[in-house]
Order: sequence, then structure tokens, then C-alpha cells
Amino acid sequence: MPGESNMVKTMTELTTHWDEIHKSKNRDVSWWQENLWLDFLDHVDIAGGAIDVGSGQSLLAIELAKQGFSPVYINDLSGSALSTLSANAKSQGVALTPLEGNVLDLAIPTPVALWHDRAVFHFLTEVAEIEKYKTALITNTAASAFVVISTFSENGPDKCSGMNVHRYSGDELVEVFAPEFKAVRTQKRVHKTPWESEQEFTIAILQKS
Repeated sequence: MPGESNMVKTMTELTTHWDEIHKSKNRDVSWWQENLWLDFLDHVDIAGGAIDVGSGQSLLAIELAKQGFSPVYINDLSGSALSTLSANAKSQGVALTPLEGNVLDLAIPTPVALWHDRAVFHFLTEVAEIEKYKTALITNTAASAFVVISTFSENGPDKCSGMNVHRYSGDELVEVFAPEFKAVRTQKRVHKTPWESEQEFTIAILQKS
């Protein structure tokens, strides 16, 4: 079951929290990846639009654009992170479209064919939040869209950046999104932080039914 809520913080406080982290720490954060987990691309169709939810400054959206997804959206509470990432993308010759704000209120101009989330879902610790996320996911994805969600596994940390998280096994993650999304595959993956500690993730690749 979901744990203690993070929503004791107002949305303004949450936005400030993440904006300050991105401004002060840049890439010196536990979730930063130099080696992206891109092997999920072997299991999805590379066509149409894509979004990286909770993108922060991650380079993943840039790689999606280079692979051929278009348009590519990036979403985060932190406007400064989105500005940094957009400038980085421009320097590499690709364009990203920032959508600043809460993923639970997300309205993508055109439903996407790929939804990627390695940063947001495990911070949702109340049933109502999880249900609202699922509604946003259904609304903002095209028919037969692929969804890649990575969360802390049942063996992963129970906090991140001072905030509570909800941990999932593969079966639990798939169950949340059924029956609207079916499992393509699930797996465990160990992430090494920039200071060499290990965090276990559960990854689910799903497809809209």
C-alpha cells in the first residue's frame, strides 16, 4: 500500500524544493545517469511523439529526439531544469518542447506514442494521486502507445531527496496500470549513483490496450 503522503507540501513548496535542487546541485544528484537505460527502445515502435515525465536535466529526451521521435516533450516542476535541458538539446541540434508543471495536471497538445517516467511515479504515495496519474497517462497517450515506467523496487530505498517513495515489484507495477495497459516486459535494474552507491529499480514496459 502507498505510504506517508508527500502532499503535506503545497505545490508551490514542491516546485521550490525541486527548483532549488536543480539550481544548486546541477548533475550532482543521486539519480543522475551518464549511461542511460535505452535498451527499452528495442521493445517499442520508434514513431510519433514522446514525453519524458519528470525529466529534470536528464539527457534521455535528447536521445529520443535523435532516435526519431517527434515532437519530444519534457515535463518537470522545475522550470530551471527544463531551461537547462532545452538549451543543451539546442546545442546538439535537436528541439524539445517543455511543459512545466505537475504531471497530474498534464495536457499534452498531441497525445504521444511513448511515455517515459523514471522520476515521478514512485513519489506518488496516495491512492488518489496514483489514480490521477493513471488518468493523465490514459488521456495523454495515443492508441497503442508504449509506456516505460521505472520506480524504486521493493528492495530499493524508501526515500529520495528527503521525500517518501512507494516501492514496487514488477507485478505490482503492472497491476496498477491494468487493464488499460498490458505488460510487454518487466525487469530489475541496479542504478549506481554518482558516488557509487546502488539503488534497485523495477522497470515496466507497457502498451496501451
